[in-house]
Amino acid sequence: MLQKKMRYLRYLYGTELNGYVDHEKLIGLRTRIQFMAENVGHFCISLWVNKDDVDLKEDEDDADLKEDEDDTDKDLEEAGDDTFCFEIEPPYLLFLVVLVELEMKKIFLTELKASKFTQSRTFKDKKLLKTFARHLRSLLVYLRNKKPKNFTNNISAQNIDAVIEFLLVFLGGVPNDVINEKRLNEILEMIGVLVGDILCVVQMLSVGSTIKEDANRIDLGTIQLLEKIEDLKARVETFYKSLKFIPSHEFPTVTNT
Repeated sequence: MLQKKMRYLRYLYGTELNGYVDHEKLIGLRTRIQFMAENVGHFCISLWVNKDDVDLKEDEDDADLKEDEDDTDKDLEEAGDDTFCFEIEPPYLLFLVVLVELEMKKIFLTELKASKFTQSRTFKDKKLLKTFARHLRSLLVYLRNKKPKNFTNNISAQNIDAVIEFLLVFLGGVPNDVINEKRLNEILEMIGVLVGDILCVVQMLSVGSTIKEDANRIDLGTIQLLEKIEDLKARVETFYKSLKFIPSHEFPTVTNT
């Protein structure tokens, strides 16, 4: 499934987007694709390395036919060998694919409305993975930790911190039963786009460029993040009137009254 989705997205990018949509409007999509590809690459390397470890162990076992199989398994457990336990797993990679799909969907609906692919099943409203919210939180924590420490006095970086903390509180504090499934799905899609935008800004911060154009792009990106947060809050309050947002210390929190 992962390979099929990635092939299709690569086809769409190469035939429908690249060369037909302004370069500036594809920067966010390219950042998401690169991040997805890097994670897929790490996963494939892990598979390869761990397979080599398994093959090596099997060769060692074959060389010593007198060794009991049960004793071998016990030795592996004591050594802490966890061959099939990866930090990056297929469900997380599928989640990253969805982030790419959401950004592509936005581009098609705004820049390529006449394209037949606008009606593709990939871009139709669909039920998100059950683990989508959990993966959003994991990625947010990763991005918060990845943000360079030397940018703590940077206003843009502070705004990113506020946005990340708000989304972490929102995802962890709003029970799913306060919003019906269809609307919750819509809210999570909005957050998915937001998290993708945060990824792009954090990647730019990590490069540490002092070029004025890049700095302006970072500032603009954080301003847009704050605007999208306000849109998110307004949408949620429209869906569920008793869900209120109040300021608390350095970032807003969510209360259900």
